[in-house]
Amino acid sequence: MTTPHSAPDPRHCLAANTLQPSLLFFSDSAVLVSEVRKLLSLAVELDEEEVHRIVNTVCEVLKDAPLAGYHCEMSVSAGKPDEDVLIPGAAVTVVSCREDPGCLGAGGLTNPRSACASISCFHGNQKLNKNGQEARYQVIHYPESSDTNLSSKANQYPDVILPCNRLQIRFLSSATDGLVLHLSAFSAEFFLSLLFIEVFIHVYLENAEQFPCTDSHENVEVKRKALIRRTVVFNLTDILSSYLMKSNLPAVIKEIIYQLLAQLIRACFHVESKVTQPHSPDYWATYGMFLSRLSPLRTELQKLLEKELSATNTAALDFILNCNFEHSKFSSYLQALLGLVSAAHEVSLSRGKSLSIKAVQEALQVGSINH
Repeated sequence: MTTPHSAPDPRHCLAANTLQPSLLFFSDSAVLVSEVRKLLSLAVELDEEEVHRIVNTVCEVLKDAPLAGYHCEMSVSAGKPDEDVLIPGAAVTVVSCREDPGCLGAGGLTNPRSACASISCFHGNQKLNKNGQEARYQVIHYPESSDTNLSSKANQYPDVILPCNRLQIRFLSSATDGLVLHLSAFSAEFFLSLLFIEVFIHVYLENAEQFPCTDSHENVEVKRKALIRRTVVFNLTDILSSYLMKSNLPAVIKEIIYQLLAQLIRACFHVESKVTQPHSPDYWATYGMFLSRLSPLRTELQKLLEKELSATNTAALDFILNCNFEHSKFSSYLQALLGLVSAAHEVSLSRGKSLSIKAVQEALQVGSINH
């Protein structure tokens, strides 16, 4: 597993790695990607049932949210005893710090003037300090800065991705009530399933180019076996979208899933558009189910746009769709969420055509009216 020591925070690390699970979470990704490609190629050469079996086996962890990840919350308060947290079976732990919603409802959180909580990790080889105790190293404290003039609280309360399953949490005497620590831990199998989906998308598109359904009927049996059917892609989309909507995930993990799901939706629509026109009622019924499941994300995008830009829908969308992200103040989470919502609208509204500003504006305005 790689660690984002060279990046100032996880969002910069994710951006640098283009949200690819293979690059973000695995140190020797080229070898692993090659092995997954071989596995898929062998399955495709057998039959559709074998591809289904491989998909269901590798992504089994996504069908059971508790199996894929662990989540707990800890309120921050002065004088609270330190805690050692051990999460068996976890490969990566994501630590977040947020304001307690109850505190917000009671009038808000008083800006802390010093650190309230400190997170430390244990060395993997169990180093000992001079007192004979296991050595630890601090990775972050919240808030990161006492400067209350920062433009974004994300700078004071960044998420951290830690390649470990054991942490020590210290609640400092200067702690202010109203903060909650979130610990989200994930198994190695979870990240392997994300890497598998990443590779599957590339193999699926390459497979469609190599064995187009519009060819002549020569070697029909060979092409039947070699072509990845849409039922496989629908099954994978169903697994990933169900996991996304029923799981309590940190933002840095959601960003990755948003991108993978957007790629799956676009890839399937692109391939199926070459197979037959128009699409069958069964095709649109299945897609309609997926898009209906993801509909709460449209509302979330609307609220996030208002929060991050503090402008009208039209002004926000005009700014975003000018593609000026490099020097913008939009979060990477918003951009990943916009990518998934855009993919859904390309399929359901534009039917494969380029997404227009008007189409997205209308969609978000409807979400605003409903609220």
